[in-house]
Amino acid sequence: MATIRIATLAALTFILAASVHAASTDTTLSSLQQSALAKRNLGPFAPDISQALNFQDKAWTYGLGFSTAQTTDNLSHGFFVVVESSGSRKPSDLIFMSSSDQPTLNEVFYYRTTLDGDLRTVLRLAIPKDKAGALRKADAEGELLEVADAAVQDRFKHELDFWLKNAYRKPPPKKSSKPKKKSP
Repeated sequence: MATIRIATLAALTFILAASVHAASTDTTLSSLQQSALAKRNLGPFAPDISQALNFQDKAWTYGLGFSTAQTTDNLSHGFFVVVESSGSRKPSDLIFMSSSDQPTLNEVFYYRTTLDGDLRTVLRLAIPKDKAGALRKADAEGELLEVADAAVQDRFKHELDFWLKNAYRKPPPKKSSKPKKKSP
């Protein structure tokens, strides 16, 4: 496993918290892709992350996400449909992402798959924190993991269960049945 220096993290995927995909039953990869493509184009991944995931050019994406406030596994989750070029809606690959906020670092896993969900590349990104808890993005390091490794397969299955079986999700907040007060 080689360590990769990740210098540019401008497009780190924490923008996902607002893009929520709500589903109550099992989901297919196809329906998940369609849900992501219905959202706005998020733009390209950071160049260093795209390169580490073995994309030849920028990875232009549409995506969905859940913040840790919406999950029971204390991970934030992202799903991205990579398209052929900016403005295109023709899928070429999928990326699943999970992020764990720990006391001394933020650990992010990116899983690049085919459109059928076959795992191709796995990147672990470790972003250290300073003593105040702020991310030191300039010191982030990435590591390509072996796709066949049992721990990688278990983690990827967890991510698939989140997206396809709706596992590890908190129920949506209940809407109040009380009528809103009108202001004078």
